[in-house]
Amino acid sequence: MLKIPNKKASKRTVMDLRIKLVQIFATFAIFSACAVAAEMGIVGRKAPRIVVRQWITPNPPTKAALEGKVYVVEFWATWCVPCINSIPHMIELADKYRKSGVLFIALSQDSSVAPVREMIQRRKINYHVGMDDGVSKKFLFGGIPTAFVISHTGTVVWQGHPTNRNFENAILKALESAPKPFLAGVELGPYENLRSQLSGGRDFAKEYHRLKTEAEDSNSQNTDIAGKIIEAIDAGIDKKIQEAQKLRVTDPAAAFELYRQIVKNYKGIDVVKPAIVVYTELENDEQVQNEVRAGRAFRRVERFLAECSGCSNCGDFRLECKDCRRFNETALSRVERILTAICSNYKGTKAAKVAQERLKELNNGSSSAGK
Repeated sequence: MLKIPNKKASKRTVMDLRIKLVQIFATFAIFSACAVAAEMGIVGRKAPRIVVRQWITPNPPTKAALEGKVYVVEFWATWCVPCINSIPHMIELADKYRKSGVLFIALSQDSSVAPVREMIQRRKINYHVGMDDGVSKKFLFGGIPTAFVISHTGTVVWQGHPTNRNFENAILKALESAPKPFLAGVELGPYENLRSQLSGGRDFAKEYHRLKTEAEDSNSQNTDIAGKIIEAIDAGIDKKIQEAQKLRVTDPAAAFELYRQIVKNYKGIDVVKPAIVVYTELENDEQVQNEVRAGRAFRRVERFLAECSGCSNCGDFRLECKDCRRFNETALSRVERILTAICSNYKGTKAAKVAQERLKELNNGSSSAGK
C-alpha cells in the first residue's frame, strides 16, 4: 500500500535538511576564517586583557594568577562542530601541562549559559570556561575554534586551530623560555585542585595557612605531603626575593616591579614579610618611582604601536607607509603625546632616553610618509 507523506512531517524534514546545510556551510566558513586568522593574527603582540561576562567553571583564574605564567586562550561555541571535536585534545593538553602551571581558558561565543554548562558536564571539561564579553574582537581576525598561546611575558606566541600539531609545540617552547613556577613538578596529591590558588593570588594566603595547619597536625593523614608543599612554596618565594634583591643593584625599577608581584601574589605569609619592607622602601623612593612611572608610560606606547594595523598593501603596520599612518592616525597621535610627556616629565630616566629615540623615528616616519 502506497503511503502518502504527511505534509507537516515533510516540512519538518525539509527544515532539518536546511539546518544541516547551514551547519555544513558554517563549518566550512569557520575553517576558511581560521585560515585568514592565521595570516592576520596577533602573534608577537601583547595579549589583550581577558574580559569574561560570567565564569561557568569554579575557581577561575585572576588577573594576578596570569602574570608571569604561560596560558592558553581558546574561543569556541557549542554550536560549532569543529570546536566540539577539538575538546578531547584540549582536555588532554590541560591535564598534561597542569603540573607545569599552564592555565587553559576557553571563552564561549554562545549567547546562553545553559548549553555551555551542559557541554562542560557531558564532556567532562577539566579547564576554565567562561562566557566571552567581547575580548574575542581584540584576539580574533577570523572564526572559531582558534587557540592562542601566551608566554610568561604576556606576548601571544602562537595562534591556530586547537588540533594543529604545532599547538603543543608552542606550549613547550613557551614553557622552555619561562622561569619554572615553584610548584612545577610538585605532586599535590589530594590538593591538586588547589594548584592555581597555591600559585598565588587572592586566595593564596588562605589555602597556604590551611595546608600549614595540616602539615603541623600529627594526626592528619596528609601531614607529609602538606609539609612538602609548604616547603616548595617557601623555597620558591625565597628564590624570587633573592632575584629581586640582585635586581635592586642594577635596575631598581625592575626590582620594584618584581617586589610588587611578590607582595601582591603572596602577601599574608611570614616568608614574604622581608619583601614587604623593601617594597615599601622602593615605593617611597622618588627616583625609583620616576623610573617606574616612565616605564609604565612607555609600555602604553608599545601597546598602542602593537595594536596598529597595516594597510591593505603592507599587511603589517609600517611606520614609513603613509597609508598605514593614516589608518592608525588616532593611535599614533596618542603615541606622540605619551612620548613627549615621558621626555618632559621623567628627564634622566632610561625610558625618557628611549622615548627620545622613538620620537625621532616617529617624526622621520612622518617625513617619509609625506614624500
